[in-house]
Amino acid sequence: MFYFESSVFFCQVDSFRAFKDYQKNGRCVRLLAVPEYQFSQSSVESELGVQVISIEVSYWEFYRLAYGNGRVPAKSVRDKIDILDEDVEERSKWYRLEVDWNAPHRHGYAYPTFGDDEPRFFELLSCSAAIEKLSLAPAPLVENKLLVVGERPEGVMFNNNESNWTLSAFHVGQGMCSIVSNGNEAILLDVGAGTPVTRGLYQKNKIDNDLAKVIEGVAFIDIVLSHADQDHWRILAWDANLRKKIRHIFVPEGAKSLAFKDPSIRMDIKEVNRLTFSLSAGSRIEVYRSKPSRNDDNGHCLISTFENKGKKALIAGDYVYDRFRTDANSDVKALVNEEFDAVVVPHHGDDESAFGIFKARDGAVAFFSAGDHKGFGHPTATSRDNHILANYREICDNLCGDIKVVELI
Repeated sequence: MFYFESSVFFCQVDSFRAFKDYQKNGRCVRLLAVPEYQFSQSSVESELGVQVISIEVSYWEFYRLAYGNGRVPAKSVRDKIDILDEDVEERSKWYRLEVDWNAPHRHGYAYPTFGDDEPRFFELLSCSAAIEKLSLAPAPLVENKLLVVGERPEGVMFNNNESNWTLSAFHVGQGMCSIVSNGNEAILLDVGAGTPVTRGLYQKNKIDNDLAKVIEGVAFIDIVLSHADQDHWRILAWDANLRKKIRHIFVPEGAKSLAFKDPSIRMDIKEVNRLTFSLSAGSRIEVYRSKPSRNDDNGHCLISTFENKGKKALIAGDYVYDRFRTDANSDVKALVNEEFDAVVVPHHGDDESAFGIFKARDGAVAFFSAGDHKGFGHPTATSRDNHILANYREICDNLCGDIKVVELI
């Protein structure tokens, strides 16, 4: 178990509506944190980075102390706060948490985000909006980059499958993870997971893990994160073997997460506004930075398309179809008129993803990446039905407790 010197942490919310990976998967607020003694611009932005701590604390205790003046607020109040985890300003807000590591009550737990340490449990003593302010600096920006994947490290030898690129998606519970690979090299388009796939099950090898099998023979990996929510990158934190293979982690221009400051990945993070992976003749990935009409966390994202041998797929993270129509990036807006052989259904198949569905080519598939999150209820029946009506064949298994791969094109 990791030993924490501090009992006071400064935290930012990842989700008000999460479920614990431990403690019987109860409802929680999920935060990223640094200890009090490291809460300074010089520490967080140092070249060495700062170890980032994951905290999952009882939803009820957090609300009682942070918003209820000692009593749990009414549901009408909580409902308004719950949806703030998509608010850009709320995501930049800091909270001060004080805990007791030795008390008998267990309101939550903490562990180093990038590592395999067991969680350490605590009683939450206090929780409030922090008076102190700290702004996260951006990562280096790579503008309009053409990345030829064949430009591999010196001395790395591959077999003769370099032109055989495929797109596969993984059932990862309430998360998203897709991979473009030829067996030697790979690009992960998000690498997240969520309930019923949890950290403890993953790290103790208690689930069947197709992702680990797929990347076993891969020499190096580039990652494109659609946005900074943990359900789109948590496997990166759980899997040390995966991190050893990383060459670059591309995030949207302007994306900020305390996780990006951790030394495990800090030097790999690059912001992009436009990116092309040239894979082989007829195979490419195009990545576009959205310019959303609504200022929210899901809207500031990277949208990817994969083309191979005349087939085309859309991987858009949580950016639902109708938002393309009002996007100020002309490249993003133009995708409305495209036809697709595969889509990873945006935002886990929520209600909004049921409308404005892009045109399907013959034999097209719609992959729903969702879990058993009791609050979200993804995917919705409306989204599933409407994708079928739009001539997509659905692939959906939101109760899958393993990480299972499905080839899309």
